[in-house]
Amino acid sequence: EQRRVAAVAAAAGAASLPRGVSGGDFSPSQIGALHGMVHDHVQLLLQTFARTAWNPAPEMQQVARQTLDNINAMVYLTTSRLQAKSQRKDPPHAASCFRAPPSAGTDSAPWWPKPPGQNVYTVLDVAPLRGAQRFVMDVMRGGHRL
Repeated sequence: EQRRVAAVAAAAGAASLPRGVSGGDFSPSQIGALHGMVHDHVQLLLQTFARTAWNPAPEMQQVARQTLDNINAMVYLTTSRLQAKSQRKDPPHAASCFRAPPSAGTDSAPWWPKPPGQNVYTVLDVAPLRGAQRFVMDVMRGGHRL
């Protein structure tokens, strides 16, 4: 299981940026937008897992397993990147990267995913991912079929 998660995470990490492109090649607004998209993506993965994990249909169980693999891969990849950035003593992204864009308007600004109360070193470090393992365990304790 651990090897499979590492393989999925490695493939995802290798495909995340073209060769020679670093995070420094993105503007602050692009970093913030990417962070927001990752936030939404993780929420969708967690919702998909919760909705399919208890469904007894074989195709739904397959979706639940694949979704769980993706969640675990993202957790693994995020942890790996945070450790690497910590070892290199990379600075965090500027707080200005995570302001709601002007196009969001005042009504949607409260829904703009804000980074956790600490510094953000990678766009993968989103609040739903921080609680993902606890959420998955709660769903599993509820009695699903995986």
